[in-house]
Amino acid sequence: MLQDSNAQASWQARAVNTDRARMGVGYLAGPAAASGALVGAIILFNFFPQQVGILVSADDPSSFVPLLAPEFRVHLPWLNLWWGLALAMNLVDLTVTGALRHELGTWQVTKRWIDVGLSFFCALILFRLLIGGPIVQGEQSVAFLTAFVKFVLALALMLVTLAASSKLCHLLGYRPTETRLKRA
Repeated sequence: MLQDSNAQASWQARAVNTDRARMGVGYLAGPAAASGALVGAIILFNFFPQQVGILVSADDPSSFVPLLAPEFRVHLPWLNLWWGLALAMNLVDLTVTGALRHELGTWQVTKRWIDVGLSFFCALILFRLLIGGPIVQGEQSVAFLTAFVKFVLALALMLVTLAASSKLCHLLGYRPTETRLKRA
C-alpha cells in the first residue's frame, strides 16, 4: 500500500515536471505578444487617434491624412473596456496560470468561461462598430475605404462569433459527432 502511494506521488511529480518543461517560453509568447498589442492599441487610440492615418508621401510629412472619423470616439469606452478585460486575462495567463498551471484545474475552466464571455463581448463591440456611424473620415474618395473597413469588421464579427460559439459548445460538452453516432 505504501509503495502504491509512493509510486502515485512519483508519477504526479513526473507529470508536473513534464508540464513545466512543455510550457516553456512558447507558452508565454502568445499572451505576451497579445498584451503588447493591446497596450499599443490602448495608447494609440486613446492618446494619439489623430496619428492613425495614411502618409501619402514619405518625403512630405504634410501629406499625412488622418483616417479616424470624430464619431469613432463614441466607441472608445466600449473598446477600452474590452481591451482592459482582455489585457487583464492575458496578464493572469502570464502570471498565475503560467506559474501554477498544473495546480489550477478549476481555474482553467473558469478562465475558459471568462474567455467565452470576452469573445461574445468582442462580437458585440464589432457589431456596434459595424452598424454605427462612420469610422473613416474623408470625402467621396474615402467611401471605398469605409466600405472596405465595414467589410473587414463584418468578416471579423463572423469569425469571432463562430469561435465564441465553438468555445461555448465545447464548454457545454456538446459533441456533434457523438450525437450523430448515437442516432445511427
